[in-house]
Amino acid sequence: MTRHLLSIPGALLRRETSRDAELLVLRHQNSILRRQLGQRPRYQPADRLWLSALARLIPRRRWASVFPVAPATLSTLTTRAERGDFDSLQVLTNILRLQDRLGEAVSLWKTAAIKDPGRSREQLGDVLHELNQTEEALAIAVGMSTNGDRSAQSRAASRMADLSMWDELRDQADRGNRYADIEYVRHLCDLRDYPAIQRRAAAASVAAVRELLSAAKQGVHQVRGLDDLGLNPDGTRPVSK
Repeated sequence: MTRHLLSIPGALLRRETSRDAELLVLRHQNSILRRQLGQRPRYQPADRLWLSALARLIPRRRWASVFPVAPATLSTLTTRAERGDFDSLQVLTNILRLQDRLGEAVSLWKTAAIKDPGRSREQLGDVLHELNQTEEALAIAVGMSTNGDRSAQSRAASRMADLSMWDELRDQADRGNRYADIEYVRHLCDLRDYPAIQRRAAAASVAAVRELLSAAKQGVHQVRGLDDLGLNPDGTRPVSK
């Protein structure tokens, strides 16, 4: 809340301001250490307020290198994560991500996915996908999508597209998977294969109809009138009487 309230002045500053903000953070941390020489640094409310305001001026990717994360903190978070504390595991993952050490979180997420598959398998898939382990991430999403999980279905379709699995996406789309249909139609749009898009629109593909409407508005000459497809001007199908 404090950072958001103090974000308005930051919006007026330029990108180079972040370097000055980093210097101010370091100077303030040095003053804290001098104040508590020989002790573990303790942040007072005024310290937290100042550092919170400066955080809005520094890109998030730089936080891990600017704001200190004590080894003891990482150790505590790791211990709690190993005991099944989901919140600690999420915080630890974010810290490791900022430090380009995300791979260290994989084994913890795999263990968590065994203990609590409902919440942790999705996160494990996201971490693996971020690490470009796309096939394993896809397998997790596909496994979760079989239970009707729409979020998993969307992830599975997106990851199949990343792997250029167009035939599989088309098959899934033909079986009524709307997320696969969206990804496959996007692929057809990239190819500018409007006849194929029209065939999918004629087969009741909502994604294809939307793309045809957009293309028609832009004057794409390959797109015929929507009346050829038996559609209303807004892309809907007439109600049979």
